[in-house]
Amino acid sequence: MVTAIDDLDLPTVNFLGLDRAAALTMMREVQEQTWIARHEFGYVVTSYTEAVAILRDRRFHSAISLIAQRDEAAAPRRRANGQESILTMEGEPHQRLRRLVAPAFTPNAAEKLRPFMRTVIESLVDAATHDAIAARPTSADDHAVARCEFVETVCEPYPIPIICELLGAPKDDWKLFSNWATDIFRIFNGNLEVDQPIIDAASMALDEYVTAMIAERRHAPKDDLLSAMIAVEEAGDRLSTSELSMMSQAVLMAG
Repeated sequence: MVTAIDDLDLPTVNFLGLDRAAALTMMREVQEQTWIARHEFGYVVTSYTEAVAILRDRRFHSAISLIAQRDEAAAPRRRANGQESILTMEGEPHQRLRRLVAPAFTPNAAEKLRPFMRTVIESLVDAATHDAIAARPTSADDHAVARCEFVETVCEPYPIPIICELLGAPKDDWKLFSNWATDIFRIFNGNLEVDQPIIDAASMALDEYVTAMIAERRHAPKDDLLSAMIAVEEAGDRLSTSELSMMSQAVLMAG
C-alpha cells in the first residue's frame, strides 16, 4: 500500500522572515527528524543525497508553473513579451532551449572570465579587510581580531559584476542590474500584494534593456555570452529575440 505524501505526518518549516542563522538552526532540527518536511509552497528536502536523487529522477518535474492553482498572485508571470521562462518549461520546449544554448556555455567561455573574476574578488576582499582593520578595537599589543560580515561585504556584491561582464553589459550599468535583481527577488518576500508592482516594473525595465542589447549585438557582435547565444544555430533553428532576452534574465537571476 502506497501512502500519499500529503497524508504523511511531517514537520512544517517556514524560513520567510528568518535570518540565515535562525533558518539553519531550524533546518538542522528538522534534519534530525526526517529528510522531507512541509513548507508553505510545498515540501523541503533536507538531505543533500535525497535532493540529488530527486533532481536526477526524470519522474519528477518543476511545479513552479502550477503555483497558480494555489495562489494566482504568487505564480511567476510571463514576461511582458509573452515568453515563458525556461525555469517553468518542461519536456521538448525546455530541451530545445538547452540544446540551442549549450554551445554558448562552454568551459573555455568560463575560463576566459577567470582573470576578471579574480580581480573582482580580490578588490572585494581588499576592501573588506581594510574596513575590518579600520573598525578593529584599539589594543595595546595590536593583536585585536579584525572581523567582517563576509556574506554581506564579499559574497553578495560579487555575482553582478561577473554576470554583467559575461553578458557584455558595461560597468556603468552594474548598479542597474543589481537593483533589478533585488526587486525581482521580492517574489520570495511573502508579500506579493505590495511587491508585485515593483517586481513587474523591474522585470519590464530589464527586458527593455536586454532587448536593446540584443539589437546592438545583432548589428555588431562582441566576445560575450549574448553574442554567442545569438550566433548559435541547430538545423536552422535559432533563438528569437524574446527567447534571448529571457535567457539573459535567467542567467542574471540564477547567478
